[in-house]
Amino acid sequence: MMRDSMDATLSPVMSEQAFALWGSDDVAYVRKVTVNGEPAWVISAADGTTLWATPDRDVAFAICAQHDRIGLSVH
Repeated sequence: MMRDSMDATLSPVMSEQAFALWGSDDVAYVRKVTVNGEPAWVISAADGTTLWATPDRDVAFAICAQHDRIGLSVH
């Protein structure tokens, strides 16, 4: 049975700071945003820092690959 929340007696496996940096050199997150009424795709680091932006989703993933990062879609 899966639980919706962590049991209070369990301690976290990694700190929030470590979790925020997890995959920071390997992964980039791609999400759709609206800029001045137009769609755009923002590429962010694991800690949420915006790295790049582009008006095209395929270009966003190509940018990730060019910079040796795995692009992951954020919904």
